[in-house]
Amino acid sequence: MTLTIDLPPALEEKLRSESAREGVAAEEFALKVLEERLSHGEEGASTPTGDAEARLRAFDEWLGGHAGRSAPQLTDEAVGRDSIYRGREDRQL
Repeated sequence: MTLTIDLPPALEEKLRSESAREGVAAEEFALKVLEERLSHGEEGASTPTGDAEARLRAFDEWLGGHAGRSAPQLTDEAVGRDSIYRGREDRQL
């Protein structure tokens, strides 16, 4: 199917810039963007809310992969301003 779309100049410039950044023709980049966008619709996440919910689920899964891991508690001195900037003030003077 051939489809002709008149783009506003600002959108055309953005399309050309992004396609150049990825090293592909503008037409190829536009097709890729459309395919990605429309394939999300098949998964039921075509709305901005759906995308946010999908990202939240992915984050929760990632976070769950860190369960059971622990790091030592840091003391107040370890995170205090004096220990963080120790030596810097002397170099700045």
